[in-house]
Amino acid sequence: MTATAVERRRLPRRTYTVREVAELLDISERHLRNCISRGEFPVRPLAGTGRRTVLPRAEIDSYLRGEHPSQQQHQKTA
Repeated sequence: MTATAVERRRLPRRTYTVREVAELLDISERHLRNCISRGEFPVRPLAGTGRRTVLPRAEIDSYLRGEHPSQQQHQKTA
């Protein structure tokens, strides 16, 4: 059974587009795309999504909250 267009609108989105993430971070879309292509952005795009580049919503939300693993300081053991 496939979801109809109306049902799809009611389901929570699991991804953000590059444009949406750039707006959330207050940077240009081009800059974000460059960071992604150079491997400088800690959130990896999802593979197999066709021509559009999409990023996992849960990871972006975690990054915005400062809880993404890339933002955690490594504790040194004495």
